[in-house]
Amino acid sequence: MTGLNSYLLSGELVTKLTGRYIEFEIYTLSFEEYESMKLFYKKPISSNPLEELSSYIIDGGFPRSIQFDSVADRRTYA
Repeated sequence: MTGLNSYLLSGELVTKLTGRYIEFEIYTLSFEEYESMKLFYKKPISSNPLEELSSYIIDGGFPRSIQFDSVADRRTYA
């Protein structure tokens, strides 16, 4: 990125436009947290760790995606 583009994408631009803003940093679950959440919601966990890792990567590691049973709903959420 050029200096101009990086400045335009920074949080400072929002401040200059509106005078105030709220910024939320959202992080995905770690793989261990992902499996713990699946246990919490009583969702099946594969005995094959590679299959479970693939599921984690495809679902994006977002907490709410675990609650959706439909693949289409998980894709819409992520």
